[in-house]
Amino acid sequence: MSYDEQSEFLPLSETEREVCEAAINHFSEEDFHTSADLLANVVANRPNDHRFKHNLAVAEFRQRNCKDWKKFSEELTKAFSDARLEQEPDLIKQDNLQYPVLWYNLAVVYFHQRRTRKALAVLEKLSKTFSNVMTPLTKRTKLLLIDVLIRVQQYERGLNEIEVFEAQLRPSSVDISSAPKIAQGPTAVSQPATTQVADSKFDAEVRIKLQQYKTLCHLCMKSLKLGKKECRQLFMATGPSSPITYVGTCLKAYHDYLRGNVKKAHKTITNLKQPGTENAESHENILEKYGDLLNVVCLNNEACCDFYLGKPTIAGMNFVKAATEFDKYSEKDNSTLPLYAAKINMKLELMYNFGVTLLNLRRPAEALKYLNMCLNFYFNNPRLWLRVAECCIQIQKLGNEHLTVGDGRRNLIKDHNGSETSGKIVFADSFNEYKPTNNEDAVKENDKEKPTLEYANICLENALRLVESDSIANEGCLYVKPSTPISSIQEINSLHAAILCAAAYVQLKLENYPLAIKRCHQLMSLHNIPGAYQYLAKMYLGEAYFKYGQLTKAHEALFQENSCDVNFYVSPESEDKKDDTGSECSWPGQPSAGTNGTVNVKPVSEWNPNDEISAKAILVYNQAVKLASSGELDKASEHLRQWISKNEGRALAPEFMKLAIYLHIRLGNIAKAKSLLKTSAGNGRLQ
Repeated sequence: MSYDEQSEFLPLSETEREVCEAAINHFSEEDFHTSADLLANVVANRPNDHRFKHNLAVAEFRQRNCKDWKKFSEELTKAFSDARLEQEPDLIKQDNLQYPVLWYNLAVVYFHQRRTRKALAVLEKLSKTFSNVMTPLTKRTKLLLIDVLIRVQQYERGLNEIEVFEAQLRPSSVDISSAPKIAQGPTAVSQPATTQVADSKFDAEVRIKLQQYKTLCHLCMKSLKLGKKECRQLFMATGPSSPITYVGTCLKAYHDYLRGNVKKAHKTITNLKQPGTENAESHENILEKYGDLLNVVCLNNEACCDFYLGKPTIAGMNFVKAATEFDKYSEKDNSTLPLYAAKINMKLELMYNFGVTLLNLRRPAEALKYLNMCLNFYFNNPRLWLRVAECCIQIQKLGNEHLTVGDGRRNLIKDHNGSETSGKIVFADSFNEYKPTNNEDAVKENDKEKPTLEYANICLENALRLVESDSIANEGCLYVKPSTPISSIQEINSLHAAILCAAAYVQLKLENYPLAIKRCHQLMSLHNIPGAYQYLAKMYLGEAYFKYGQLTKAHEALFQENSCDVNFYVSPESEDKKDDTGSECSWPGQPSAGTNGTVNVKPVSEWNPNDEISAKAILVYNQAVKLASSGELDKASEHLRQWISKNEGRALAPEFMKLAIYLHIRLGNIAKAKSLLKTSAGNGRLQ
């Protein structure tokens, strides 16, 4: 609220000034009814003064508990019209900012309506008009600016604003450790400007709020040591006897989550939503102060922890519960909800998380439905495009467990023809029992995208354009909403490698061998990527050259080195090593920073080959196929024999045994072929 005089209005009388001061005092004491009555008397005497009409609208809005916010928006628009100001942020000029309270309240409305870009445009221009005198309105504006910067994931800029703000705050004799609990959290600093608060109390609240922002920025930037330090200072500032704050507990759990202490984070989150927790804030207070639905937030965060504890089924159930809780809330009429609660929307994040969980549960068709919906909003997220492509790949080929699971050898023989003495054996064409899902069965008929490899190829090309864009080099990070940005070069390389690896596979299946070769070379040229990607690049490159008819290059690709590193760990390099690092993380993220100095990008669900011996077997098989195709049957047979003799007693893939039997038959070693058939096909009837 403000009653500062302008030359176009008559000066305030002493009586009016006293009434205004009384209205401000009642407003600061949250006696909005009395404040509105006093302001109504002033407006009756000054019907054309838009300043007091706006102040009355603010008081009545707070009297309604911030409900009927559409009416308040209309009154705010009317105030701008009366002041002959353009309300669009893009049209703001420096000489149009003579009514800062109007602009601040407009930014508040934009903020709660999730129109953060417009709010940022208003606050940036408004903050430039303030002098170094730190009035309550100046402080609120700067706090809201920092909050908006965090919302749009500009964490470094947010830290710079915090540093400048802390330097501008004048010294206070108030002990922060004894300051009262902050009244509004990082998501709701935005009460309309109304009154001046006692400087000492307000400054203490501001300092605690800045500490919260600083902690959150460091955690989102994966500076975990600094985040831990700031989090400790935050709890010291609030004091041991203060109530358990929602923000502080969430930040502590977030830090544990990013550090890889997922069980500890899970326990903290579970305790947070318990209604019987001593001194815990109520669900209603959390909604009013922070604009968060406690049940939805906690269920979502618990599910993220369950997911990375290897419990994707429980995670999926919690995501469904969170979505159900949110649907109950969203069914309410927006006009009956307060401004800070009217535009809450966590449905997209829940859909994204649930889709990724379904993908790891080997339910790709269902996952595709949810992830495709997220693409309409997070189309600049290369990781999301990759996940959609992975859904299509899984629908066409669920897995390759038959390469390492011994039971698959029983499927070596498909049928027998003729008598037992002069019969023929029919070998199986494929050893994977999984059949590709028909496009019409995988998704509903009204879905636009069908789970074909062609669609997967389009998704992967989009992902490559995003991860290879020049903006990454300019900004130093990759934005992957709804997750936090990826700022580590090493993590960006790992994501780039995953996209190239999937693209090489899809091109192989689409028989576009030149492009598959190109993708393999791009993948192998990436520096310091997990060994699993290097191994797959070598396999795909050899197969692409082989099917393209370039046998010499296929030989070079397969025989240049015999290392079969299939791990998902990379050692951080000195130039890229921060105080701590993390991978895909945010509340819908992946904790991956270990304590051993390595970064773990291992997927939740296991893949095959999962050890060096199994990977080596596949390499030996591909090498033997290449030798046999070149007419070197003796070398191919000897190559397989040496491997079988070194790994006697180990279950081998049926493709491996089929090739060995074929080579023995071609070389005239019928007895050896029969021996292999008897040992590898228990149901075979051989004489």
